[in-house]
Amino acid sequence: MKGCSYHYLKDRQERRELIKSLGSDKVIYKAYVDRNGSLQVHYITSNGIILIYDKVKKILITKYIARPNQIKRLYESNNKKAPNWLLKLAYEHKQEGLNA
Repeated sequence: MKGCSYHYLKDRQERRELIKSLGSDKVIYKAYVDRNGSLQVHYITSNGIILIYDKVKKILITKYIARPNQIKRLYESNNKKAPNWLLKLAYEHKQEGLNA
């Protein structure tokens, strides 16, 4: 995969396969996050996946199956309320152990 962090390529193969099995879905929310002076863009998809991109380096840092509190925190960072259906989906993923 071109344009991905070394960490994501080398250390997250199992996670990549799990996310791939859930299928890709459309991005429904975007939040900008300042992480130690590096601007990141966090995208949330309608199937509960969070994709994190480095805006400056223009690379994918990681993808993960979100837990409810992670979704809630990203929405709240923009003074928004996360949709209940998305929080419920994230909770179901958590119960199934998909985001451990």
